[in-house]
Amino acid sequence: MQARLWHAVMIESSSTQVDDSQLVDLKDYLRSIPTRLQLAGIRHQAKKRPVDWHVPRSRKRRDQKKCAMTRSGMNIYHAHTVKARTTKETLQRPGIKDQLRALHVRRPKFVGPRTETLNLVEEVIRPTSVRRISESQVPEGLEFADVGDGDPCQCYEDCFMDSCRNALLSIYYNPDRCGLGGTCSNSPRSHPGLKLYDTCRVGLGMHTTAYIEVCDAVGEYVGRLFEYPRRY
Repeated sequence: MQARLWHAVMIESSSTQVDDSQLVDLKDYLRSIPTRLQLAGIRHQAKKRPVDWHVPRSRKRRDQKKCAMTRSGMNIYHAHTVKARTTKETLQRPGIKDQLRALHVRRPKFVGPRTETLNLVEEVIRPTSVRRISESQVPEGLEFADVGDGDPCQCYEDCFMDSCRNALLSIYYNPDRCGLGGTCSNSPRSHPGLKLYDTCRVGLGMHTTAYIEVCDAVGEYVGRLFEYPRRY
């Protein structure tokens, strides 16, 4: 291909008089040479099949996805993006905003959680090796990046996910930053009816029952997990 192109250029440069037809032929020939992108499309084109609904799967794209950048297991990543994304997805569900408007009318003022619980499981005494904590404990030498401060909560009497401007923030509010004293929808709090019980299979567990309203955030129990020997 390169030899033919060089031969055509030599004819054009050596001739004293170049005909227009030769220039047109040379231009058409240059256009017929595929580019790198066109060559890649020719070499990696999908196999022709008798049906048109088949979707080809490129092994090249599959291998490129396997070589993509991944998060390291040695670093700690903040979960604030997950919180904001979950809140947005919850508000986009059908019927959620209508239920929130009805909740505004039914509960204009904040009502504390009910303390009565159902005795579905038998509560056990907390062992001396299990300590209950109400705030996160950061080991010595471990530092987290500062995400900055947010504006104080401006909610009055009650706080709702669709009206609080701090509900989509990537941080949780402390009682001193909440106008409702820690009852904001963006403030984590512990339920008073938390009980400890024996699962009779995998050790101790936490159990509680409470009445929740629409869009009430429910956080899981966080503790240290131990893996037991597997039985084959």
